Amino acid sequence: MSETFVIQCPHCGASFKAKSKAALGKKVPCPKCQTPFVVAAPKSAPPKVKKKQKPASLPDAWDDEDLSEEGPVHKARSTGKPQRSGKRSNKKQSAGTTTIVAGLLVIGVLVGGGILFLSSNSNSSDQKAENLALEQRDVSEQEAIENEPGETPVMKAQSSDVSPASNPTTKLSFKIVAIHENLGKIIRYTKNPNTNEEKQIKQAEGVAERSLGSTLGDKFLNQISFLDVDLKKKELSFSMRNPIPDNLIQAINSVSFQMVSVAPLNRSLHEELIEKHGADKLIVHELEYHLSNIIPEYKKQLEENFEQGSKALYQALSQQLEQSVPEYIPNSLKLDLEYKILTFQVIQPPASNLGLQINHLPNIPLLISPSPDREREVRTEKQKKHVQVTYQILDDYGVTKDDGQENLSYNFHRNMTLSELSEILYEKVLGFIPGTLDVSFPKKTVTFQMDHLPDDDLGTKISAMMNHRKLSLSAKPLSVGPPAPPFRTPGRPMYFVVLKVLTVKDPFNEYHRDQQPEMIKKYLTESYRIINNEVEGVLGCAIKNSARIDPDRMYVAVQIDRVPPDDLAKQINGAPLFHLVLADEIVSMQKIEYDPESTEKTLYFQFIDHGDKLPQFDHRFIKQATNGNLCGIDRYIPGSLNIDFEQGLFDIKVRVGGNEKEEIEYAVGCLKGIQLEVTHLKTVPPQGTKKSDPTGIGIVSTTIGADSTGASTTMNTPATVSPGQNMKVTIQFGLYSGKGKLAKSARDVLDGFSWVDLKSFKVDAAKKEISFNTTGPMNEAALDRLLKRQKFYQCVVKKEALPEEAAKE
Repeated sequence: MSETFVIQCPHCGASFKAKSKAALGKKVPCPKCQTPFVVAAPKSAPPKVKKKQKPASLPDAWDDEDLSEEGPVHKARSTGKPQRSGKRSNKKQSAGTTTIVAGLLVIGVLVGGGILFLSSNSNSSDQKAENLALEQRDVSEQEAIENEPGETPVMKAQSSDVSPASNPTTKLSFKIVAIHENLGKIIRYTKNPNTNEEKQIKQAEGVAERSLGSTLGDKFLNQISFLDVDLKKKELSFSMRNPIPDNLIQAINSVSFQMVSVAPLNRSLHEELIEKHGADKLIVHELEYHLSNIIPEYKKQLEENFEQGSKALYQALSQQLEQSVPEYIPNSLKLDLEYKILTFQVIQPPASNLGLQINHLPNIPLLISPSPDREREVRTEKQKKHVQVTYQILDDYGVTKDDGQENLSYNFHRNMTLSELSEILYEKVLGFIPGTLDVSFPKKTVTFQMDHLPDDDLGTKISAMMNHRKLSLSAKPLSVGPPAPPFRTPGRPMYFVVLKVLTVKDPFNEYHRDQQPEMIKKYLTESYRIINNEVEGVLGCAIKNSARIDPDRMYVAVQIDRVPPDDLAKQINGAPLFHLVLADEIVSMQKIEYDPESTEKTLYFQFIDHGDKLPQFDHRFIKQATNGNLCGIDRYIPGSLNIDFEQGLFDIKVRVGGNEKEEIEYAVGCLKGIQLEVTHLKTVPPQGTKKSDPTGIGIVSTTIGADSTGASTTMNTPATVSPGQNMKVTIQFGLYSGKGKLAKSARDVLDGFSWVDLKSFKVDAAKKEISFNTTGPMNEAALDRLLKRQKFYQCVVKKEALPEEAAKE
């Protein structure tokens, strides 16, 4: 015979009748709140009610008539008619009924026995195994209920394919450091004298357990069980399957912030992280948030007395962060009410919604932006490791695609992509070193430097942040190594590059180098100013007024402030009014002699004080914006801006050779655009004594020149070399990409030339030099062709006269 008993839901507290003890140890949904829980035996059994035995299945463990909260025991429904005592009975009817029932029972036993006999022969072994597994599971669940009598199972079904023996659980407890508004409303209601305080706290605990059970179960993929919230002790506890994830407290707070915030139970998070990872592994993160609102109480104090109100607001906020935000580093708070900036430090990478968590803290005196405006890592010298990383461009989404517009479209897409990528690296990638980004679209690589080793998925993260101009990078870098020397010196000449003219194209004519060389020479001679302006306009690395032409050899040259990019010629060919087509291959490149102290002047300015309060602005933003605007000065050195906001002074460096009046007017206009009036104080000329060019460009030992009228000169050679004189020739090559040995390829270049003294032939692989002596007139054009045929690129040829004795020998 089956027995009914009363069971209470541990989640909502409702009581219900169960039909049979077969429900014990089973996980069933509560008919009221629909939350699953494991049925446990009641502590004190209620009076037994005998009923006819029915098989109790899992979904039918509840009595159909008892789907409401437990009150008085329900009675049988009345039919509305009086019932007789039943003492009188029809004996014939009773006897007939008895006979029929007996017959049915006999038939049922015979038929049922036959079925059971047949099924037992075929399925006995499988059934025994299944019954044994069910018994073990029921015993395990029942023991768990008995071992944790006061805890609430999480409202998620555990995975059936992982046994507790192979994946044990750990009991974890945390200190509740903040109870948020949703629970606060329930607890504050207990102050009402007409309410039961104990009942309200229990209700709040139930709400917290149901909410946290659901959110934490989703967060940790149902690895949590027996969650319990004790608001009197201010503790949250649960059991969790091993292994326990790192940053567990941060992960809990990221989803529980609408209910509670937690911290380690008996020590600080800082102490726990040091024990787990070591002090050297902890990276401090500095976060900068926008202050969006101040509550009326503190806003009134600020209006009455700004200084005292600021101190009160700071103390309240600092105390709240120290008590309720476990990762907060005490005394790191900086509050700038004038510019509405809030800055503080945390001991680990912050959760993405940390600002939202702070805004949900009880009694928080102000509100901040949900996510930080700026985040940076504060690494110690021991934690820094300066590296250079290179990523593969998997897809540039049309930057290098030939869409009919050729180089015009290429320059536009290239510059827009570089601009967004630079901004992302500067603002979003922690540890990025500004000024180190270099992109090669022909080679499909992105290279930059960091102050630490990159994460394994940094490339994927950067790709995801490219919103306007798409760029897909490899997840992991192609290479990670020590930093290379700076590839760029912004605004300061670095290399002199010579390029070959292939074709002249204008709206009416087209001339080719091999077919109409005289027409190309004529165009170069007459169009120097156009060429110079177009090269400077399209090439961001070009030095002002440094373009030169050589009509005789049909060359164009320019000074640039960086190592020549792979797409240098393609960028120049994309100039709107540039009617030349340059070869992609560089003819030669040479490093420039440039001394900043001897070539740059310093312009000093002062803020104009009208006695009015300066407008509100962010110092860091002002420096960044002003530096960018000052690049409109032709000879300005980017990054040379110094601003002293306390003294009201700023100064910049500019290469000599420009119009100083225009430079001053432009600088004043840049500051006026951000509501700062300045006046020019003085100009200090270059203080160096080294050789310099009065036009502010670099000095090249071998140059292509053009005078102010556009008349050209040829490539100059050292004056000590006279026509027909034997020379010592040194070839410096920038790149060798041949498959054979370097020395053999160099020898193959010179074999066959009668004017080469092969006995003097030498190769220095470390210096990238090939040297030899001549015994007659030198054919430079043929030498140039053979060098390229043997894969020697970026060659610079130097010649010096041989002594007469060496020449005779």
